[in-house]
Amino acid sequence: MTLKVGDYAKDSGRAPDFGDDDAVILNCTPQNYNFRFQLAKAVSEGRLIGYYTWPFAYGGNGTQDGANCAAALANCPHGPVFWDVEQGSYGGANPVTEGLAFIRAVQAAGRGAHDYIMGSLVAGYDFSSHVQAGAGLWVAQYNAALTVNLGAWSQVGPIGWQWGGTGTAPGGGDASTFFLDRADWAAISVPPGVNPDSGNVTPIGGFMALSDSEQTELLAHARNINNETDALVQRTNDLAEVVENVRKLVYGQADLAAMVQNLTPAQVAAAIPADIAKAVADELAKRLAATP
Repeated sequence: MTLKVGDYAKDSGRAPDFGDDDAVILNCTPQNYNFRFQLAKAVSEGRLIGYYTWPFAYGGNGTQDGANCAAALANCPHGPVFWDVEQGSYGGANPVTEGLAFIRAVQAAGRGAHDYIMGSLVAGYDFSSHVQAGAGLWVAQYNAALTVNLGAWSQVGPIGWQWGGTGTAPGGGDASTFFLDRADWAAISVPPGVNPDSGNVTPIGGFMALSDSEQTELLAHARNINNETDALVQRTNDLAEVVENVRKLVYGQADLAAMVQNLTPAQVAAAIPADIAKAVADELAKRLAATP
């Protein structure tokens, strides 16, 4: 059995359309400001969850980065954590030693950690220590068939293959096939030797600790906050337009007759507090009345 997986490591907005993805892998680094929104949506839709990060994303060496990443995910659902080896090579991190330190730090926190590697890099390093530590391989090769030299994973094979680039997954992400079923996904979400159904798994609090009704209520509240935020952004934009119109009026860069149409007390009041709006509107009315 296989799982259809969408990788949304790039900026995919607050609410990507996950389509028929069985699982989604989300960018959990501090640089993804939409992570919590994406996670809430994926959980509410019953998706399997995975997490993507890269070296130095949380600061420090592999051990510190892994510990910080695990701490940041403390209240998130269990799911495999993937470390981007390619980004590590760009950033100067040793893919083998720093990657192994990251994997062990994440495992120490009760989570499964694995490698995400561009196909051409898999056999370029000796990742046998990663395999021995229980890290699986999620390999990226945008071909019609998987033809990568799997290096240290030759005997066990990859757990996942990213075969498509940006836009191939329903919500605009990268498409992958994982050679797993749902039980396997749960198994790679915890360290080797840990039964995901046992009491040995580190309890996950936060959202997943809530009852179904509490989760529904929290998601509704989150959507309301999102709507209120969008409304506030719109009001801010409206205010910016009003300020620009006033600036043009003060410096004589706009036709006064047009300003009468574009700048009314109602428009001003909708963008700023009522008392200030009235004072501005009254002053504008006086100036317009005095204009020949």
